[in-house]
Amino acid sequence: MRAHNTLEHSLSDGDRRRALRPAQRGQRPMVAAEADEDNLTGKALTRREANLFRLLAHPARLELLGALREDAACVCHLEALLGYPQAYVSQQLAVLRAAGLIEGRREGWNVYYRVCDARLFVALDAALTLLSPMGLPAPLPQTRREPGSVVPGCACPHCASVTPDSVDKQEAL
Repeated sequence: MRAHNTLEHSLSDGDRRRALRPAQRGQRPMVAAEADEDNLTGKALTRREANLFRLLAHPARLELLGALREDAACVCHLEALLGYPQAYVSQQLAVLRAAGLIEGRREGWNVYYRVCDARLFVALDAALTLLSPMGLPAPLPQTRREPGSVVPGCACPHCASVTPDSVDKQEAL
């Protein structure tokens, strides 16, 4: 018996195949930031918008995007930061990557992920504002970090090459 996957059950078979496979032969992913809006009809735009919201309707994916807001991060950074197992983080990153929301850059053994289009955060911030009382700006999520910061518990080359003195200096800032 297969495990329940919200994205799989919320999309039709054809949409699921297009959303979960990487772009091939120059095709654009289904939820790409740079989509050609001129060729889409009203229903097609509505369907793409619904697919984007289905994709974002997963708490772990929202946490991952929040962690990637300021800077690129490798899987071990995200695993240590969010407390999810490596396989789960990788699975959610694969869904976001296949949809065209994030991209990866390989450095040795590590792949550093970043958000493709910062306009995504405008939509996420608008949702937080709608959910907050009286439309006030929402508090910053706990997953945000400074660019280039060291993540405790991460064993990537970036974090492993930092000395204890530099971590103390960074924490003092």
